[in-house]
Amino acid sequence: DSLSCPLAMIALDIEVVSDVVCPWCWVGKRRLERALAERPQIEPHITWRPFLLHPWLPPEGTDRESLYLQKFGTPRAAGELVSRIEEAGRPVGLDFRFDRIGRVPDSTAAHCVLRWALAEGPAVQGELVERLFRAYFVEGRNIARPEVLVAIAENAGLSGEAALEALQDGRFAAAVDADWTRARSLGVTAVPTLLYEGQSLVGFQPYPAFRRLITG
Repeated sequence: DSLSCPLAMIALDIEVVSDVVCPWCWVGKRRLERALAERPQIEPHITWRPFLLHPWLPPEGTDRESLYLQKFGTPRAAGELVSRIEEAGRPVGLDFRFDRIGRVPDSTAAHCVLRWALAEGPAVQGELVERLFRAYFVEGRNIARPEVLVAIAENAGLSGEAALEALQDGRFAAAVDADWTRARSLGVTAVPTLLYEGQSLVGFQPYPAFRRLITG
């Protein structure tokens, strides 16, 4: 009988700077996961860091169609962008439902909950990120509302009471602000941006770029 030796695991620390109201960030997450699945000897440690696409938004957010019109100029341009996002999502199993999104929320509170979840471990934080993306882009829920964030945290197996306390604890808001300031100081202007081993993968990238990140 031949003896086989298990492959040595290779640790890879990755920081993902993203916003939970950024559809390209969700597609990027799936592309990263696909690339990692092709290299089972990689042991990833993924930390999600905040970026605010719309830092000027009031706490109650704003109407989605109006914001898209403001950003992209015409209803046709906004519609074409939505179509491109939906097309990019299908191959990685994402069914975006922009028709269910009435408002674009201020994502600061969601980032506070994610910062709190990081203390439970990167895997827990990653699960919460996935649920926040789905809540917003598929279910059309307002992820700025505390009761929505508490429910999502509970569905991820976390304490709803602790999640609510995190929203009320200024330390997490300060940590989110510090992380966002750091991202801008590193020159992050587009998301998702991946930071790893002194390198970066900036903005939404085609799948081969994620493969190169993993294979080196």
